[in-house]
Amino acid sequence: MGIPEGLIALDELAIYLSLAPKSNSVELAGMAADSIVKQTGTLPVPRAFRNSVTRVGKQLGYGNDYQYDHDSPGAYSAQEHLPKQLIGTEIYHPKPYGKEKQLGERLAQLKQIKKERNNAEK
Repeated sequence: MGIPEGLIALDELAIYLSLAPKSNSVELAGMAADSIVKQTGTLPVPRAFRNSVTRVGKQLGYGNDYQYDHDSPGAYSAQEHLPKQLIGTEIYHPKPYGKEKQLGERLAQLKQIKKERNNAEK
């Protein structure tokens, strides 16, 4: 975008942010993520999320068991995205007001779906 369109978009953003309920949840989540990385170092990406475009990647099983969310019921596969050492780790805790209240409700729904699907697989 050029001028004035780009400036108008920035003006709208400034107004939206100035009126939005304030929360430090994202900041706290970022700090928690930084702390985890400092404690654990870089952990291996789960094989399902590794790129399998090369022959070696395919031989190593990269991309196997990947579940495409859009093909899953409700467009949510409930697959585990974290390295094994971090399974169950939660770093984002939305506040119960503003847009974060809705995000928290959605997060609770996704956790319940994941729990139900994991129990169904056992």
